[in-house]
Amino acid sequence: MAAPQVSDLAIYDTDFNGLIDKIIVTFSENVDTDDGSAPVAGDFGTIELPDGQNATLGGAFTDPAGSSSTVTITGITGQLTDNTAVGATAVDGITNQWKDGAANATSNPDEFETITDVAAPQVSDLAIYDTDF
Repeated sequence: MAAPQVSDLAIYDTDFNGLIDKIIVTFSENVDTDDGSAPVAGDFGTIELPDGQNATLGGAFTDPAGSSSTVTITGITGQLTDNTAVGATAVDGITNQWKDGAANATSNPDEFETITDVAAPQVSDLAIYDTDF
């Protein structure tokens, strides 16, 4: 049986301010943290946001506890430039922090993830012109 890998990062802008604040990480199979505890920021290596900045994971994490392949991270900060497109989004450095039901640990599982843009487009600039003057 193969070790679990990150297969998808779904990015969201839940407060519609043009900055990514929620990510759902999907693994290739059900996972648990390597120590069986609830996930913490250190379990995710480095997550890069659309503008190239590293995410600050100071919010909440759902715990898959071996019965789910997804982890939802909320309260993400760190993005400096409004951008809800995929951009530079990536995850890197998740090695041995996650395991599957057969105790196979992740080993560089973050090289082939897809990025799913679930964030709605935001108006970044609006100009009103009077054309019938």
